[in-house]
Amino acid sequence: PIATSFGLRECCLDNLPHSLDAAGFAAYAQGSFWRQWVEFGKPDPAHAAAATAAFQAEAKERSPWWAARHLQSGVQMFCGAARAARLLAARGGATFVYRFDYAAHAASKPFEGVAHSAELPFVFAADEACTTAATAALSDAIVRYWATFATRADPNPPADAAAQRWVSFSMAAPRQMVLNTSGLRLEEGWRMAQCRVLETALDEKWLR
Repeated sequence: PIATSFGLRECCLDNLPHSLDAAGFAAYAQGSFWRQWVEFGKPDPAHAAAATAAFQAEAKERSPWWAARHLQSGVQMFCGAARAARLLAARGGATFVYRFDYAAHAASKPFEGVAHSAELPFVFAADEACTTAATAALSDAIVRYWATFATRADPNPPADAAAQRWVSFSMAAPRQMVLNTSGLRLEEGWRMAQCRVLETALDEKWLR
C-alpha cells in the first residue's frame, strides 16, 4: 500500500517513504477503507468511528500509516484466521494458531513488514530461509512443528522436551505461537479487541 493524504492504495511491496498523518488515517478509516473492503462503494460512519477508535492507539504509538495497514490486513487476513480458530475450537477440535513475525527485509525494506506467506520458505527449509544461524534455527523449529502435526495432529514433538510447547487455542485462552528468530513464544488475545469491531461490522453487512 502507498500512503497518500487520503488513505492507501494497493501496490507491489514497494519501499517508498510512507507518510500518513492523523487526518489521513481518519479519512481512510472512515471512508475509503469501507468503500474498498466492506461496502463496495458505501461509507459506514457508525462502524468507521468504532474502527478508528480501535486502531487509534497504534496510530499514536507507531504511526498512522501502520494503523491503516493493520486495519486493512485485519479484514484481509488475521481477523478471519482468528474467527476460524474460534469456530473450530468451539466445536471441540484441537486448534493450533501461529503468527509468523519475522520480517526478513526489515533493514532494507522497513515498510514491507511481514508479508502473507512469508513463512513458506521456512516451512520447506529453502536456501533463502537458512542464510544465518538464527534463520536456520527458526526453519528447523517450524519444520519439526509442521511435520509432527502432520503425523500426530499435534505440533509438539514428543521426544523434544526443550522445544517451546505449542498450546492449543481455546475460547477461554485464545493463544497462538509467535514464530521469530528472536525466539518462540505464546501470546494470548492478540488484536482480539480490534477484530471484534471489524467482525461486528462485517457480520451486519454480509450475514444479514
